[in-house]
Amino acid sequence: MSAHPAAGAATGHDEGDHPHLPHGSVWPFWLALAITLLGLGLVMLGQSLQMNDPDAAHIASPLSLVTLGLGVAAVVGALAGWFFEDYRWWWTNTGTGTHIPKAGALLFISSEFFLFGALFANYFTFQHLAHVGGHGWPDAHVELPLPTVALFSLFLFASSGTIHVADKALRLGQHKKFVRWWGLTIVLGLVFLAGQVMEYANLIHEGHTLGSSQFMTAFYILTGTHGLHVFGGLCLLMVMWLRARKGQFSQSRHAGPQVASMYWHFVDIVWVVVLTVLYILPALGYA
Repeated sequence: MSAHPAAGAATGHDEGDHPHLPHGSVWPFWLALAITLLGLGLVMLGQSLQMNDPDAAHIASPLSLVTLGLGVAAVVGALAGWFFEDYRWWWTNTGTGTHIPKAGALLFISSEFFLFGALFANYFTFQHLAHVGGHGWPDAHVELPLPTVALFSLFLFASSGTIHVADKALRLGQHKKFVRWWGLTIVLGLVFLAGQVMEYANLIHEGHTLGSSQFMTAFYILTGTHGLHVFGGLCLLMVMWLRARKGQFSQSRHAGPQVASMYWHFVDIVWVVVLTVLYILPALGYA
């Protein structure tokens, strides 16, 4: 298959009407292995720091730091490789149809519902065991900063609106408007992620760590998993934004942004549930 710009045009078909199969790639496999290595490094770091022991020295082991560093480097390398591979494929019609990418995205998002369903099941199991044992819930003397969390949550919720405006602008052929609103979506997502990092820093400073209580364990697992999804979504949005600035999308060529938009809406919906279960219900006394 030719990589020349004329290769796609030579077919004489409109991409929006004639879906094309996406190209194969080995980078998702390497990214999965990289994420596994990164997770292993985080676990080893947590064990070496002994965060559940307030009297521990909290000194990271060299092996955990090396593993974590390799994991970060592997993730960045895999993402970069995947990006540059996909960046070159825009010259052809491959992977730019409307129905196939959308169906694949819906299938992936459906699998994500099972992941978060398992995490919420873990949370409610901890909650039930605490009640059975005669303990209150949360089983930690912690006051989550609901007003602050609600404030930076508004940035994430607003990003659903901006990405919708951007998506609509692209369908209408308003390219510059699409780039502006898509970029604003990225900024709003970064603000939300920065707020979550600051919340983590304050909680850890107060002694509320991953192993300090069952509630904090469930809290970090749920919010951390969601935070990783936000980070992954931002990476995807940035790739789409860079490609859009190069003029790689149009009214008939918008499968990439459409898939990214669907995923971002999913991330927002999940946060509504997380915010309600972890922050609002306990604050109202319904834990």
